[in-house]
Amino acid sequence: MKTLLLHVTDDDANAARMDYALSLARATGAHLSCLAARPDLSLSVTDPWGGVLVTAELMQLLDEQRRNLRERIEGELSGEDVPWDYHERTSDPAGEVVLAARLADAVIIGRSEGIGFVGDVATAARAPVLLVPDGLDRFEPGPAM
Repeated sequence: MKTLLLHVTDDDANAARMDYALSLARATGAHLSCLAARPDLSLSVTDPWGGVLVTAELMQLLDEQRRNLRERIEGELSGEDVPWDYHERTSDPAGEVVLAARLADAVIIGRSEGIGFVGDVATAARAPVLLVPDGLDRFEPGPAM
């Protein structure tokens, strides 16, 4: 494998997905590509005439959450022995993961991301999708053949 795509989120199961991805990347010599995709505009309010309102306070909160996630992920990965990169997208998360999966050998997602997201990625991605189980404590892949 050359590239593993990891969808990173700000949920409790993200650490298990990260550990899984790092173990697999080490075992296969792969590059880890982290993607944070979030639907910021889906949190907006619309009026009956088609206008969209996103308050400045909401956008500031979302920007702060985005920055915090990026800083945390980059901090965790900076001491690892795996090559990695980090990308952010503001759009439909499943669509962004499927789009990025075209350049990956495998996609790593988790059940906690929701059944709709998991189903959309699993049925549309052109790369194998690895679904990390909730509560995974440890993953040790066998030697590459």
